[in-house]
Amino acid sequence: MHAAILYVLEGEPNTGELEPRMTGEFPAIDVEGTEYLDGQTIYHGQAAGRIIEERKVPAPTKKAILEETIEVTEKVQTDWYADLKDGWVGISSSDGEFLFDWFVGTEGVVPQDALIRLDAWAEDLERRDDASVWAVSYSQSEEDGHDADRAGAQYHDDVATHNMPVEGKSAVGFTYDWNGSYVRGMVAASGYVAAYNVTNADVFAKWVGEEILPYLEIDRGDDQQFLREIKEKRESDETDQDGSDGEAGECENCDRETDSIQKTLVDTESGDVMKLCVVCRDHVLETGEVPA
Repeated sequence: MHAAILYVLEGEPNTGELEPRMTGEFPAIDVEGTEYLDGQTIYHGQAAGRIIEERKVPAPTKKAILEETIEVTEKVQTDWYADLKDGWVGISSSDGEFLFDWFVGTEGVVPQDALIRLDAWAEDLERRDDASVWAVSYSQSEEDGHDADRAGAQYHDDVATHNMPVEGKSAVGFTYDWNGSYVRGMVAASGYVAAYNVTNADVFAKWVGEEILPYLEIDRGDDQQFLREIKEKRESDETDQDGSDGEAGECENCDRETDSIQKTLVDTESGDVMKLCVVCRDHVLETGEVPA
């Protein structure tokens, strides 16, 4: 089994090559590289380092037992996987973030928190004839446009590729054929991936690069969600146009009579749609607001 929390590497690597750091001291980083016929090299290995954690401990006094926070140094180990060319790194535990200083110091690339567009990944999974889903968890909220807050999980007979929740999936357990053998694993929107029946580190990293990387992106929080909504809104408007210049009618905002009226999403939260002329529609697409 191999599993990893994935991060996006931001920046251009200095050399594109990683060398071991085995000096007998921390951090110790073992490096193995697998080079493929197309010239791509995938790196993987193990690393050991020290991390500092804050811990609350009892602090007795003559009147009471209080608490104080102290710093504790721990020795940790992690498996890691990376592709400098495609720009990603995975670590088997969040304790392995001490490795990030090594990536910055040697190659000048900065690991950034990432997420997986799981709804899109699962949608493509549904199109596969050789895929099956044995677990799915989901979380939906009114803030994201759903009719109610709900969360849950389905397993085995209760879930299949054709009846997964369309949106709000947080993790999907799957089995499908990849490169001639079946992969059974888990993919989470948080950036966590696992392949339970893959034994070789280089094969796992190759699977991540081919199957997960197209859906991996830097997690920019609320700003990212807003930009995605704007993009989807514009794509929806372009689809509504259906290659034509619109229909004749009156703009619901400025009352202008024109033959270029088109339905336009004017509020991403409420889903309100208005029939607008080209002037008002362009204003909405540029500013996100209906002109006064």
